[in-house]
Amino acid sequence: MSATGRIDEAGFTLIEMLVVLAVLAMVGGIAFPAIDRALSARQFQLAAGEIEAGLHQARASAIAGDAVTPFQPGKAAADIAIDLPRAGIVFYPDGSANGGAIMLASGARRLRLVVDAATGQIGKAP
Repeated sequence: MSATGRIDEAGFTLIEMLVVLAVLAMVGGIAFPAIDRALSARQFQLAAGEIEAGLHQARASAIAGDAVTPFQPGKAAADIAIDLPRAGIVFYPDGSANGGAIMLASGARRLRLVVDAATGQIGKAP
């Protein structure tokens, strides 16, 4: 009991708790979609990196093994579409290829990997 005769109790009022919950809800409403977009972008980047690494590996195998080597894409995430040329991408022992482009798409994200027929070099195009 205090000198004025009132009982001092530690704690929070209902209004204070509601304000805290409202602030947490607003922060969550802003943060969670941003985190989801960042994770989706990262997943797309990883898939694109795996496809590009697979192309480089197929070219290196063709050169090292002195044999024609077709590119076989691995499994991508369910929401990433991979569009290969009808004839596929094939690398030859001299490092060249049949050429073509691979399109990766996920929502609004797009990436085009281009294989030069003469050199077999792999590049990214907008």
